[in-house]
Amino acid sequence: KNVKILGNEKNPRAFSLAQSSVRTAGVGAMVSLSEGDCVDWDLGGGDATTNNRDVIEGRTMFVCNPPWGLRLTEDIDESWVSLREFLRLEAGGCESWVLSGNKDLTKILRMKKSRTVVVKTADEDLRWLQYHIFQK
Repeated sequence: KNVKILGNEKNPRAFSLAQSSVRTAGVGAMVSLSEGDCVDWDLGGGDATTNNRDVIEGRTMFVCNPPWGLRLTEDIDESWVSLREFLRLEAGGCESWVLSGNKDLTKILRMKKSRTVVVKTADEDLRWLQYHIFQK
C-alpha cells in the first residue's frame, strides 16, 4: 500500500474506459480517477506544507498525453493551457513527462524541458518530454 496512482481525464468516453480498465485489472484500491479539466483537479498543491496534499515532493511523477492534433482536434490550445496551470498549481517539487507530437503546442507550457525521449508509434514521431517543476 505504498503506491497511490491518481488519474484525471477530461474526455468522458476515455474516462469511462479508464474506469473499466481499473476494475478489470483489480487495482481499484490503489488507483483513483477524476473526471474533468485538469486545471480544476485539486491535489492540495496550493500549500506544499499541508498534510492533505496528495503530491509528495520529489516522489510524485505526472505523466500526461494531452491532445496534439491527430485524433483529438477540439480545444487543443485550451488543454495545453490547462495543463500548464495545473502543473504550476499542483506539481511543484515534482517531475512531469508529457507525450507530444507537436513541438509548437509544447511551447504553451512555457517551461524548459529537462530531457527528450524520441518514440515512434505507427507513422508518428513523438517525444516524451521531461520537466522538473520547481516550487514557487
